[in-house]
Amino acid sequence: MNARPMLGLLLLLALPACTPMPTDTREAIADWRSGKPDEHCEIPGSSVQWQADYCLAAMQTDDLTAAQPCLDHERSRHQGEECAARRHYKQDWCRVLVHNGAIDQTLAQCLADPEASGPTVKRGATD
Repeated sequence: MNARPMLGLLLLLALPACTPMPTDTREAIADWRSGKPDEHCEIPGSSVQWQADYCLAAMQTDDLTAAQPCLDHERSRHQGEECAARRHYKQDWCRVLVHNGAIDQTLAQCLADPEASGPTVKRGATD
């Protein structure tokens, strides 16, 4: 049996997985990495709150105790100044929610939405 037709079929099926990131998503991410000073930060809350919401989403839980391994790992990473860290965690939070189908937005829409935030940011606390 010739494996070439099967290989061609597999390559054809794999092509959609290799499609480039949409331009609007790439532009939104680039804007977020612009390094605007903190006093002009467009992201509400604190980086600690965004870190908590990201970990809650990533661990698919609403319990900070259950998300503790993620929080411990993330605290050991340096994300730069405060606004850059908020952008980083909002981007990761949006990516997780979009990937899991938890929100009805694209990644670019979530990043651009000033109302898009998790429960910790909305509450204004990490308790």
